[in-house]
Amino acid sequence: MSWISQLLAGVTIGALLQGFPCRAQEEESEETRVQRFKLQYAQAGKSYAAGDFAAAIPALQAAYAIQPLPPLLFNIAQAYRRMELWSSARVYFELYRHVDLNMPKETSLSIDNLVAEAREKEIAEHTP
Repeated sequence: MSWISQLLAGVTIGALLQGFPCRAQEEESEETRVQRFKLQYAQAGKSYAAGDFAAAIPALQAAYAIQPLPPLLFNIAQAYRRMELWSSARVYFELYRHVDLNMPKETSLSIDNLVAEAREKEIAEHTP
């Protein structure tokens, strides 16, 4: 199993465990879930716009746990990229590419370029 498949399996298992219905979750309405998503996404947007990428990342991850929309993975990757955390950025770009099965070819090529950029900078960080 490739590392991206292992990562995807881990994210999926985590999302499943987080979404495992308990009595309180069963009682949560769709409207409440949507409101929780909007709150996390709005917080992420405010943090990102303010340049506080470290605060935006957990809010985006929380939003993804509520509603796993592939573009959120791209947003997380970009936040890591803006923080110059190349390894994390690369992993999220690759995860986004792997999860979004309907990605247009030109978007996929752009993601490939971002992955290559992150990989190069990641290697440069570890080269004396």
